[in-house]
Amino acid sequence: MSLFQRGGTGIMSVIAITCSAVLIPLIAISFEYIASVRTDPHYHQPFNSTDIARLSKDKVILITGANAGLGRATSKLLAEGGNAKAVIMACRSIHKCEDAKADILQAGAGEHNLDNHPWKTKLIPMQVDLTSFESIKKFAHDVELLLLRQEEHDEDAFAKLDIIINNAGIMAVPYQLATGSNVEMQMHVNHLAHFAMISLLYKNLRRGARIVNVSSLAGSFPFLNLKDVNFQYKHRATFRHYFGTLQSIMSYGASKRANLLFTHSLNKFSKCSNVTAMAAHPGYSRTSIMYNGWAFAPSFLKYFFGNNKIGSMSSEEGALSQLRAALDVDHVAADAYVGPLFFTAGRPVVIGGSMKSYHHFFWPLTGGGDKIADELWKFSEDSIGWKFDESCPAN
Repeated sequence: MSLFQRGGTGIMSVIAITCSAVLIPLIAISFEYIASVRTDPHYHQPFNSTDIARLSKDKVILITGANAGLGRATSKLLAEGGNAKAVIMACRSIHKCEDAKADILQAGAGEHNLDNHPWKTKLIPMQVDLTSFESIKKFAHDVELLLLRQEEHDEDAFAKLDIIINNAGIMAVPYQLATGSNVEMQMHVNHLAHFAMISLLYKNLRRGARIVNVSSLAGSFPFLNLKDVNFQYKHRATFRHYFGTLQSIMSYGASKRANLLFTHSLNKFSKCSNVTAMAAHPGYSRTSIMYNGWAFAPSFLKYFFGNNKIGSMSSEEGALSQLRAALDVDHVAADAYVGPLFFTAGRPVVIGGSMKSYHHFFWPLTGGGDKIADELWKFSEDSIGWKFDESCPAN
């Protein structure tokens, strides 16, 4: 046998062993998941527009990134339900936010509510730039003023927030450090900005309020390294230099894993047992992030991922996961993780918890997960420059 043949045989053996090491556990997980789906009644509980209208009645809901993608779809579905008291649409561009509101109204969203009466949901566009802590502070102050103003002067008053959906995010963008935190931009926007915002708005939550952190299947992978979030040291710096595209994907996954850890920490550290947090992911949803993210991808690839309907969902279908997490108090408990039944698509179901679920694949956040969550909390406070305000809601 020639050296080439022996080498080829060796390579094939390595490939076979690698595939077996991955496929056998994956098949085992899949069979366990299928068995759970067959026996657990939660997987068979439907969730649709009627549920959204019923469960959102009189709720005041804040959504970040509400002018596009999942955030816009979430705002639209709530407006169509017509029973939520108000939806605060937090957007980086107030003009795009106003345009999104106008489009929702023009499309007839919320024309009638569950009782067939004219819709009453207020859509309130507000500006916040999640890349800037100063903008986040101003936004939190503006929200407090809005709540106070409504309480004092509006006959249909709302003085507290019932739900916050941390939806806004960026994906696979070119490497950049955020000015305010000196942290990689995806980690800054996708995690730190929402950590900062929640810390400032926490006292404005109503008793029993719910916080939803929108993660991703990319958060399943163990890319989070708090000792070198910025890929600046040793082999990670070399990796970033030569494989910038992969680094941007890994940074995105790290930020989405941080969303899961933040969910767990909110439930763990909160002094207020009546405020709960849960996580959700939209599977493979055809949203605007497919075009605005993936900076390295050629246009034809972005077009394909943005329009491919195999194993994917529309924005409105993808938004159902975070809406179920936010609204379905009977089936989605604290620290639950909601995602599509078939990983990338399907009706929204509880797939497990923020630290361990069937959608974590081989890398659940158990066995040291609490320690990592504690470290992330400290890292987040150090990065934003102030302590998380855990003042309990007054009512």
